[in-house]
Amino acid sequence: MRAPTLLFVVLAAGFAARVGYGLARPPQAPAGALADPDGYVALATSVSRDWTLTRDGKLSASREPVYPVLLGTAFKLFGRRYATILVLNALANVAAIGLLFFTARRFVGERAALGAAAVAAFYPAFLYYCGQCMREAVMSLASVAVVAMALKAEQRKTLGWAAAAGAAAGFGGLVNTTFAPFAAFGAALHAVLGRSRAALLRAVVWGFAAFVVYLPWPLRNIAVFHQPIIGSTAGAGSTFYTYLVVPQEIGGTPKQAEIMGADPIYLKGQELESVAQERYFWREGVKRVRAAPGAFLRLVAWRFFIDEWRILPRDRDYGGPSYRLLRRVSLLSDGWIVPLGLIGLALALARLREALYPAAFVVAFILPYAMVFSMIRYRFALMPWLILFAAFTLDRAAAALGWKGGPA
Repeated sequence: MRAPTLLFVVLAAGFAARVGYGLARPPQAPAGALADPDGYVALATSVSRDWTLTRDGKLSASREPVYPVLLGTAFKLFGRRYATILVLNALANVAAIGLLFFTARRFVGERAALGAAAVAAFYPAFLYYCGQCMREAVMSLASVAVVAMALKAEQRKTLGWAAAAGAAAGFGGLVNTTFAPFAAFGAALHAVLGRSRAALLRAVVWGFAAFVVYLPWPLRNIAVFHQPIIGSTAGAGSTFYTYLVVPQEIGGTPKQAEIMGADPIYLKGQELESVAQERYFWREGVKRVRAAPGAFLRLVAWRFFIDEWRILPRDRDYGGPSYRLLRRVSLLSDGWIVPLGLIGLALALARLREALYPAAFVVAFILPYAMVFSMIRYRFALMPWLILFAAFTLDRAAAALGWKGGPA
């Protein structure tokens, strides 16, 4: 059976697995309501009603616009129901896997790319988040798309493809602000690899296209709120400040509530409305960083190099599956994918020029989180690439044992 046919079977099975899991274990919500832990349903409902991003009766910048607009459009076309959310998420995640295969098979080989697709089709975290009212599935598609466009620009070396790569990176930033740094990382890498005036010009076009695509969002926020909001008011500022005060290992426990309940700066911030609150916590957090820059740098390094790559979630009550089950699932999935993925990325960097772009994306994506807070969930958008490079590691091992395959 040819690889495209096998891929279609894998993707179809993956889509069925996502929909089946979501229907079997829908997120908990009050009777007649949709679960909405991050506010996307509320924003999408306003989009479906009058094409605005409104929450609690007010225009909102609580989330970047792409996912609420996609979900709101789906609500308008197919109805405001859980099945709409589930199918949209499943389609986005399966599309990410398909795009990953077609992007990567040229430089890691068809066998490794197909193996990665098969693993990703049934990766437990992908199934879980496709069933949640969250943007993670669309983030997985954006993560593959921005790197795929960067690789195409590197291959074609034209101004048009450089602009397309920049536009993709800018659009990714409208999915989640943490995608935006890759516009600069990707453009800079392209210029360095090209080592010519033409490459530098393409890098400038790349960055400018990203800026133009992303610009309407902060301009909209200035027009609405009369102050700059680059990303969102989702609480990054309060998270930044909180985890400069609270050891991250006890985050989400009663001890955190106890510490913050006694912090006068935090209590004052709770009295402010969302936009002012974000500015306040960023300002107070920066004051703490300036007072102890070495401690902050050590914290960022620990998050970047160690905590972001944890295999096991912290022992907490997650309000759903037991911690024992989560531990077993993590060991059976991330337990081998993460270490083999990092090994495979290192192996690929030593021999494949194309691997530089996924590597740049990993650094550009993780660094902003490391400056604020590290969490296994935040690794979700990187997992298509980690799965790919884990499959590459296994494929190299198989080739070393004499099994045919490997890069084309």
